[in-house]
Amino acid sequence: MAKGDPGSPVLGQVLFEARHRAGVSQRELAIRTGIAAPAISRIENGHESPSFERFATCLRALGFEPTVELRALAGSRADPVHLAAEAQLTPSQRLESLFEWMRFGDRLARAEVRPLAGREDRAMLEDLPSELDRGPLDPVRIFEALQRHEVEYLTIGGVAVNVHGHVCNNRDVDILIDWNTENMERLAAALTDLDAKLIEVDDDLLGVDPHDPEDLLNGGNFTLRTNAGGLDLFDPSEIPGGRPYEEMRPRAVEAVVQGVRIRAIGFDDLIRLKREFGRDRDLEDVATLLATRGSPRSAST
Repeated sequence: MAKGDPGSPVLGQVLFEARHRAGVSQRELAIRTGIAAPAISRIENGHESPSFERFATCLRALGFEPTVELRALAGSRADPVHLAAEAQLTPSQRLESLFEWMRFGDRLARAEVRPLAGREDRAMLEDLPSELDRGPLDPVRIFEALQRHEVEYLTIGGVAVNVHGHVCNNRDVDILIDWNTENMERLAAALTDLDAKLIEVDDDLLGVDPHDPEDLLNGGNFTLRTNAGGLDLFDPSEIPGGRPYEEMRPRAVEAVVQGVRIRAIGFDDLIRLKREFGRDRDLEDVATLLATRGSPRSAST
């Protein structure tokens, strides 16, 4: 079984989405397949690339049949007029719009699942997406905690895509962390304020405490629930296309929302990461972002 394969994040994301569609926890999938839960976690987090047979075993246990299809690389389907209008917004304005839509979507999702809470099968609620099972989604509070404790980070994912010119919806916050002892102490303090809990791993068995700086430093990437929504932490050296934090930091772009400074990864670094991850939505983001590149305001605060 190969480790560190650049294809691992793609397979891991497929398995993660299939498992959540099926409403199955990692522990239950481990029972169904005979594959250890920590191994399933490593696959989903991109730390292991499974054989096709093992990957297919997991999907079949979730009720899906894997198929292989050749498809042309994705291009941007965004309307040029719409892109031009988005480019006239500042990064701060785009993030304000994004966060409002995220909060609105969270309220709708909660309204849909609330009737289930009174049923006897409450266990089915335990595997809800991270932004539903803790507290109301509020990404600004996550960034405010990071700012208050002076955590060195670069946000990536959908938040960074919005910063750099494309308004699109998102469900959680993804950040790269400057992986060193001092920064982990600051990060642990911020995670304590956010009442962060690990998900997608058997943390009760592994004994990992996201409020402990040493556990954070010695760990890898983390998927967390917080009282302000989902938060994924990544070590720049542990993801495809990553570069040393100190190399990427000077290229960062900042936005300000409700008085909180939000630091996003630079444009070229974001494009490289998206290309390396290589999912359809990543490649479409690349095409759309490149289409907005000519706007003089697309990266201004």
